[in-house]
Amino acid sequence: MVAKVEKIQLHKTAKKRYLNYAMSVITSRALPDVRDGLKPVQRRILYGMFSNLRLTHDAKHMKSARIVGEVMGKYHPHGDQSIYDAMVRMAQDFSLRYPLVSGYGNFGSVDGDSAAAMRYTEARLTNLSSELLDEIKKNTVLFRPNYDGTDSEPTVLPSQVPTLLINGATGIAVGMATNIPPHNLGECLDALIALIDEPTLEIEDLVDRHIKGPDFPTGGVMLNSVDELLEMYKTGSGPILMRASWEVESHDYKKFIVITSLPYTVNKSTLVEKIADHIIQGNLPQVQDVRDESTDDIRVVLELKRGTDPELAMAYLLKHTPLESRFHVNMTCLVPAEQPDPLARGSELKDMIKRFSLKPATERKEDAVEVIELLDYLREFQAELANPEDPPVPTPAVLDLKQMLTYFRDFRMEVLVRRLLFELEKILGRIHILEAFEIIFNDLDKAIELIRASTSKKDAAKRLIEYFKIDALQADAILETKLYRLAKLEIENIRAELAERRKEAKKIRTLLMSETKRWEHIRNEFVVLRDVYGDARRTVIEVNAPELEYSEADYILDEDVWVIVTRDGWFKRQKSYSDLSTIRVRDNDKLGWVMPGRTRNTLLIFTTTGRVYTMRIDDVPSTTGYGDPIQAHFDFEDGEKIAGVITMDKRVLKPVAPDQPSLVGEEEEPGEPEMIAISAQGQGVRFSLEGYDEPSTVKGRMYMRLGKKDSVINVEPCTCVEEELVTIATREGRGLTFQSREINVYKGAAKGVKTISLEKGDEILAWTLSTGYYEGLEVETSRGKKLTISRSKSAFQPTSRGNKGRWVIQRGHLVRAHLPTVEVQKAEDDDGLEEE
Repeated sequence: MVAKVEKIQLHKTAKKRYLNYAMSVITSRALPDVRDGLKPVQRRILYGMFSNLRLTHDAKHMKSARIVGEVMGKYHPHGDQSIYDAMVRMAQDFSLRYPLVSGYGNFGSVDGDSAAAMRYTEARLTNLSSELLDEIKKNTVLFRPNYDGTDSEPTVLPSQVPTLLINGATGIAVGMATNIPPHNLGECLDALIALIDEPTLEIEDLVDRHIKGPDFPTGGVMLNSVDELLEMYKTGSGPILMRASWEVESHDYKKFIVITSLPYTVNKSTLVEKIADHIIQGNLPQVQDVRDESTDDIRVVLELKRGTDPELAMAYLLKHTPLESRFHVNMTCLVPAEQPDPLARGSELKDMIKRFSLKPATERKEDAVEVIELLDYLREFQAELANPEDPPVPTPAVLDLKQMLTYFRDFRMEVLVRRLLFELEKILGRIHILEAFEIIFNDLDKAIELIRASTSKKDAAKRLIEYFKIDALQADAILETKLYRLAKLEIENIRAELAERRKEAKKIRTLLMSETKRWEHIRNEFVVLRDVYGDARRTVIEVNAPELEYSEADYILDEDVWVIVTRDGWFKRQKSYSDLSTIRVRDNDKLGWVMPGRTRNTLLIFTTTGRVYTMRIDDVPSTTGYGDPIQAHFDFEDGEKIAGVITMDKRVLKPVAPDQPSLVGEEEEPGEPEMIAISAQGQGVRFSLEGYDEPSTVKGRMYMRLGKKDSVINVEPCTCVEEELVTIATREGRGLTFQSREINVYKGAAKGVKTISLEKGDEILAWTLSTGYYEGLEVETSRGKKLTISRSKSAFQPTSRGNKGRWVIQRGHLVRAHLPTVEVQKAEDDDGLEEE
């Protein structure tokens, strides 16, 4: 036979097949159904355990491998491990708020331990699972063929509790995902009862009166406000902020923080490891040890150092560990295309139920529907319900809280009606047989005579049918009756049973004829379930929980160190040094700045591009070696170099003198520390360090705006006292000195003022600040001669800012300046700490 080759368009075929795959994942794997709250694999596990293996809550545990094999062989043609993992999760009380499987053996732990292999563990259903499955045999839900057509499986379980809300769900499909938090069963049932009583209730009413918020199996504290919860429940999405609960204990003059619950899905073992890492690395100096003392309850103990504020330690841990985390809600699930009311298309059935009589046959009205008529119609109607021509397919949707509750409430009505119809059919079938016995017992001797006169069972049935006006089913039941049932006591038992069955049928008829009565019945079922399975909340809701103040400096070990920066841009910190010559620097590099500072202070690094980079001294590499290049810690531009350095230490920072003396003779307070920066093109700025003292990003902050091809020459701290001078030298050989206070102060990054008038082609070589009479700027000429520009020379007495200055040399030019290492000494008894 020759194979037929069909040409197809690739893009259309790929699109069609991908959509088929996507819908398969969405509807058959990843998303739960709003009615029973289960994914297909979970539903198949529970149904297989209940229907095939009879593993109810009072049965003996069975090997997990046997359960997985049953489910995989009949319902779920996927890997055995995926089935086992789904069953394990349904048995974990830290994963599900209300476990559906009772596990025996190692089913994992909150420490992240995996469950033992399926050949070792055993399982059965929990009590609550019975409420999902008890009605399954009463034609309450649709069934469909399994994957190979040899068996059937339910499309949804007739759950009596809102499983989707009480246990939540997590899943990733194609193009969509779901992440529904668990809730308290009692609160959910209260909300359902309220919706039955008042269907017009809004989400605000439900949240205010009944559902306070999610209730996680691991407890914890939820910090969302009422408005945030309302927004989440209205839109079906939003973040939930969760925090561990903790308390402080004291033993033997020591304080301990005891963590008693964790946010949902947090791995306790990993959490303890992270806390220990922070302690070992010195990031959390307030805590000296962490121990996991958990048994059945969570108990993680943090041993505090004496005098430590517990809230200080917790503020750090909440910021840097999963002790505070977010649960991102996404209430996506599968919803039925319609919520069918079985009685809506059964007007004839309702009329027959209304007219059928439960009185003895001799007392019935002529227009009354006979039991057998209603029974036959019910059987046909039930068959149509079980096998619809076009079974509905659920579709994904994002629901709000009220929609979820309403879908489940209406589903319970559908299940109840189907169950009542099923039970009515069974009861009518029994009544039909019992009524035959009632007729026979009224003339028992004649019945016996007819049977004895018969030649066969068939003949006896024919005689009974003709004489007593019964049908073949009734006649067969009579003929199958054992002789002892003809005793007087047995006859009375049969009549009592008939009366009881008629009473049950009447009750069911009342429910079927009244929607109000049915809602009342469902309400009563919810009340019973709440009383049996309801429990206290585990998650505490703290709308006004105190915000723990976090300051990064509080968690740095406060040490007195030396910060060392070289002219080529390498830096480090050391605890001490004996002499500048003992400090190690790279070949051809020179020491630029050596300053004291405490590890909680910050280091400011000013560069030639007009940017300042700030970092904690604690983050400066601690070494006696060469240190690290500064540009490895920040994002420097090409050619960007160090122009100045200062630590935010009181021993380094000097207050600025007032610009004008007081006119009334009162002593004015000095101003905040300031810096002076001068560029190669002669622009100068004076600015405060305010705004630059906190750690910056790798991009730094701008402190001076520069013109094209301009760069900062030097940045130094100033005091602006009367004797403090700015000394400038240009490459063409001019020098100028003037008072530092003549440079204007700017609050933000500015271009500044002109410090010296430069001739065309000239630029500033170097500048410095000095206060001593003989202090100044040492420069070197093109002929190798060294000169010092200072006020001690008459030519360089202080003048005004902005003039051309005077010639330092008549011939040649200046090639370099010799700047000494900026070394800030500290007194032996001065540790840099603020005085109390």
